[in-house]
Amino acid sequence: MWRVSPMRSRSESEMPHLWTWSWKLPTLRILLAEDVAMVRGALVALIELEPDLKVVAAVENGADIVPTARACQPDVAIIDIDLPGQIGRAHV
Repeated sequence: MWRVSPMRSRSESEMPHLWTWSWKLPTLRILLAEDVAMVRGALVALIELEPDLKVVAAVENGADIVPTARACQPDVAIIDIDLPGQIGRAHV
């Protein structure tokens, strides 16, 4: 016959500290291209609320996308498709 024995309560010092084992994801570097200053600022603020996201550059026209991307080396570019200067679709 099987018997179930009650678990002995452990003190905090005896418990494994699982919360010390955490995975740190690499920070994702973002280039943001948006012509409306208020929208650009709001997007930067929202993106930077996430601990693993970082806006490395924010540009306001299509002509600045490529030079800024070469200088900053972002992982991802978020581009408004209707940018002034050059068409945003040409850079995608």
